[in-house]
Amino acid sequence: MTKILDLLAQAEAALNEAARIDRSALSDDELVAVLKADERVGRLSDSSRALDAGNRHRQRDES
Repeated sequence: MTKILDLLAQAEAALNEAARIDRSALSDDELVAVLKADERVGRLSDSSRALDAGNRHRQRDES
């Protein structure tokens, strides 16, 4: 497995674990912190997909 696939598999496992945690006991401040962290993770994921799409597009242009 390449490094990127290994890292993405680790990230997926961590996010699956985080998704199963009950958030109902979180304080308002904790919930806000979780929401901010979720947003940061989502932006990183979006960036990764954009890079992948750009690489696919560039590979097609080079063909």
